[in-house]
Amino acid sequence: MKKISVVVFINSNIKSLYKCVNSIINQNYSNLEILIFNNQTEQITGLNDERIKIIEVNNELSIHDIRVLSLDYCSGDYISFINSSDYISCDYYSMLLNNILENKSDIAVSSYIDVKDNCVYNFISGSEVYECDDILDTFFKTEGKNNRWYLTCLKLIEKRLFNDIFKDYKKISTNGCVEDDILISMLLFLKSKKVSFCDLAEYFLSLDDNYGCNFSKNIFNNKICSKYKEYIKNWSIESSDSCYYLSKSDYNDGLEKIKEKILDNDVKVVSFDMFDTLVVRPFYKPLDMFYLMDKDFIKILKCNPVVKFSKIRVEAEEELRKQFVEVTLEQIYDYISDFYGIDKKKILELKRKEESLEIEFCVKRNTGYQLYSLAKSLNKKVIVTSDIYLSRKVIEKILNNNNYDFDYIYLSSELMKTKSNGNLFEYVIANEKTNAIVHIGDNKYSDIEVAERYNLKVGYLPRTIDTMMNESNINVNGCGYLYQDFDMFNINSDCYLKNYGVRCSIAVVANKYFDNPFKSFMNDTKFNSDPRFIGYFALGMHLLSLSNWILNDTKTKGIDSISFMARDGFLSSKSTSILNSNTKLNDNLIINYIYVSRKALMPLVLSNKVSVNAIDTYIDYKLFSPKSLLEQFMFIIDESKIEIYKNVLLDKGYNYDTLFENRESFYECLVIIYDNLFDSNKYSRYLEMVKKYFSKYLVGNASVFDIGYSGKPESIISDLIGKPIHTYFFHSTSSDAYNNSYISDCKLNTFYDFMPTLTGTIRELFYSDSNPSCIGYKDCCEDVEPIFAEDEKYFFFNRQMLELVQKNALLFVDDFSKIFSKYISAIDLNRFYLSMPFEYFCNYASLNDRLLFNDLIFESNVNDSNYLNYYIDIILDNYKYYNKKRFNDCLNNELNKIIPDIENDMKNNLIREGYGKLPKSKFNRMIYYLLFDREKIGLKWKELKNRKNNSDLLPNNKYKRILYYVVFDRERLLSKLKRK
Repeated sequence: MKKISVVVFINSNIKSLYKCVNSIINQNYSNLEILIFNNQTEQITGLNDERIKIIEVNNELSIHDIRVLSLDYCSGDYISFINSSDYISCDYYSMLLNNILENKSDIAVSSYIDVKDNCVYNFISGSEVYECDDILDTFFKTEGKNNRWYLTCLKLIEKRLFNDIFKDYKKISTNGCVEDDILISMLLFLKSKKVSFCDLAEYFLSLDDNYGCNFSKNIFNNKICSKYKEYIKNWSIESSDSCYYLSKSDYNDGLEKIKEKILDNDVKVVSFDMFDTLVVRPFYKPLDMFYLMDKDFIKILKCNPVVKFSKIRVEAEEELRKQFVEVTLEQIYDYISDFYGIDKKKILELKRKEESLEIEFCVKRNTGYQLYSLAKSLNKKVIVTSDIYLSRKVIEKILNNNNYDFDYIYLSSELMKTKSNGNLFEYVIANEKTNAIVHIGDNKYSDIEVAERYNLKVGYLPRTIDTMMNESNINVNGCGYLYQDFDMFNINSDCYLKNYGVRCSIAVVANKYFDNPFKSFMNDTKFNSDPRFIGYFALGMHLLSLSNWILNDTKTKGIDSISFMARDGFLSSKSTSILNSNTKLNDNLIINYIYVSRKALMPLVLSNKVSVNAIDTYIDYKLFSPKSLLEQFMFIIDESKIEIYKNVLLDKGYNYDTLFENRESFYECLVIIYDNLFDSNKYSRYLEMVKKYFSKYLVGNASVFDIGYSGKPESIISDLIGKPIHTYFFHSTSSDAYNNSYISDCKLNTFYDFMPTLTGTIRELFYSDSNPSCIGYKDCCEDVEPIFAEDEKYFFFNRQMLELVQKNALLFVDDFSKIFSKYISAIDLNRFYLSMPFEYFCNYASLNDRLLFNDLIFESNVNDSNYLNYYIDIILDNYKYYNKKRFNDCLNNELNKIIPDIENDMKNNLIREGYGKLPKSKFNRMIYYLLFDREKIGLKWKELKNRKNNSDLLPNNKYKRILYYVVFDRERLLSKLKRK
């Protein structure tokens, strides 16, 4: 058993120390040595634990001095530093140590709860694992804005590793706690091979207002920091200017309270319900599993395919439960055999199939296992008390498969007693000869209310799916109402939940994200402002359906290969590869990822005078200047003549860097380029080079995938390689795509047969690789390779958030396709239904859910970029109230309540300017927001105040001041409007 040395630093008064130390000595992990360094004048008394050693030190010693000194006293295999003003969850060290051993890491980093605000920060949580160079890189690139990376108190460190850095650490003096934390972390990460982050271990952190006030960047003055200079100059540990702390949720201590009941010395026995508490299934309702037996039923009995075993199975159990208190699986199948006259041998085969499915699909619920492990570590008697029709043999097989080992198992199917009427609890109490039992289960009535009647302690651990769908009242969240709130095409929300693919997908999501039902969820969001949840739930389900469609369609059409076009095809190429690898849906399909962009193909459009005069059908001329236009054609022009071009422009009065104001000036410059700089030889070489690149991938009956829109690149590529190619789009934006495919004889297939409101933007961002785009091609060792643009200016925070969304989306595809690998063809992965959460996110995500896009600049067209959230707002605001009836109803119901004196005039202005688009007038736009999006105004203004760090700030801008009055001082606004 590994020994852990816990070093306690008194950073506050002695009183706070006792809560801290009690949380350490009451850990379920006992092999600890607790070293308390007392730098106070007051004596420490009343800590009667043989593992505690109090070391009196000079009160002038800094935290750096004490940490250096502590190494002489530590004899453990691992070391942990904890501040006396903080405390830890009861299984903190066992969780961290298990995490280290499972991941084979040198350091485990816990999550934390901000005690001051009683909250957790969504953007800094997570259970990632970092290796080698990624550790130090990420540490510096967070620029101090994610304190989970540098807080020493959150780390469990292998003592050997600390010894490795001790010499360097000892000789570098620091000024204050935060500097010392950063120094230790920097030195540790330099030596670490693997660092793992563990959300299961909770540290209750109490940072005082003076934390980090003496922080300086002098600690970075060493050679290991030289390559990170650009990040170090931006280092700041102030949370007010950090994106990582924008998203936070109230902490729910429900799980900790259950643990405290297990820790209670008076409790002798810990009882667990089994299904949905210890193990979970990937089904919305347990009966959903029977759908997977319908085909076996037809095959075994050779009966009409419209006869559904799933219905027979459910009805048989319902009939028996009308007659008996409890039933067994054997009774259910005997009833089916007798009622339908089915041969006993065939019925036995179906019964074994159901049992095998239960064994296959039941997997460990991590929170249940965590509570089970806590009880086992305390040497309590651990039992199962379950209402279930399955046999003991099947139950034991499921438990063994998931590493559970119980002292005793009480089953209603054996005893013919149930929890729901209380006689099973009565039997357990009599058999155990005590009611000093805590029972943990997911059913509010039978596991909680009935158990309490028999004076048992209880722990309510609701089903994961109940938590997600807001049916448990434990952790209210917005995602449970998502299906009811979504009104695209006015489809009844019940239709979504009747779809088998949706039901299974939601169950997989719930089992992953709501495994701990007390997980904090951010108010006014449906996605918890969490990139992991956005990825796993919204984007993951969408990608699964998209990849399933691609694999099935390419197989049906006998397509040999599919090439996903960079960068929009990045994520879908990975998800399709994962799905195909796990399910073998189209095992013969070759999957490629090829680099192409409008920029890279644009030089080929300039082939003759006709194309010169029509090139604005390919690009938007308003986004170009004479300089940027020239840069698009560098692969096909004579660069020695560029000065001639500049002189001609000068003579004609053009500014080299100014955007074109009209089509005429654009074409004039384009003609100048073509007439004076166009090099036919370079054009031919570039043409052959591009042809060679695509011909390598698009052989046989080939196809390509692109996010879609016009189909112009696909037409160019088809013309290049001299044959039409099958084209798969997510969607098109107009009939131009079909027209282009018709002209090129390409067969166009679209995932959506309609154009969604929000095109590009979030969709394109999530689909795409965050690395630079391809801007051209070059010869390289008898091959052709893409040329890439300079690295795009993503802030590290934005890149990290996007990568987390993508990583978790792929994780969902992987999880789902592994779980249902043998049954994937039996599941209706409907394109629209499974994409609905993603469509909701794209179209209706609240500002809090879009916090991860803060300061993200997005290129929406060639040479066109803008802040993503602003770009999304403009699109959605223009389409939000496209329904005239809804618009007028809102006006009639709301406007007269707000400004009765100007109702008619304002209504007319809004109808004239606002119908179907965002009003142009700033004054009317303000009223538009007042009617339809007051929350947005409030959040935006509060965000501005936070950035300026001035709660009394009144804007100078007249328009912003009006918005300020709208949110914070409506009486003043009304009086001003009346005077006007």
